[in-house]
Amino acid sequence: MFERKKCLASRAQLSGRLGDKLREARAKKGLSRKVLAADSGVSERYLAQLEAGLGNVSILLLRQIASALDLSLIDLLAEDSEETPSLVSPPSS
Repeated sequence: MFERKKCLASRAQLSGRLGDKLREARAKKGLSRKVLAADSGVSERYLAQLEAGLGNVSILLLRQIASALDLSLIDLLAEDSEETPSLVSPPSS
C-alpha cells in the first residue's frame, strides 16, 4: 500500500513538472494558449489542464505539442537543472 502512494506522488510531481515545462516553452516562444492549441491540434482547455499538471497526456500528443513549439520531444521532457531529475533518462550504454 505504501509503494502505491509513493508512485502516485511521483506521478503528480511529474505531471506538475511537465506542466511547468509546457508553460515555460510556450511563454518563451511568445505564444498564447489559443495559438498553441491551433498549431498543435490540441484543445486550449486540454493545454490549460496539462499546464496545471492535470491530465494524462499521450506521447503522440506530446509530440504534436513539442512540434508546434519547435522543440524535439526530448527537449520538452529534459530538465534544465542538474539538481532536478529529468523526466527522461539517458539511454544506458
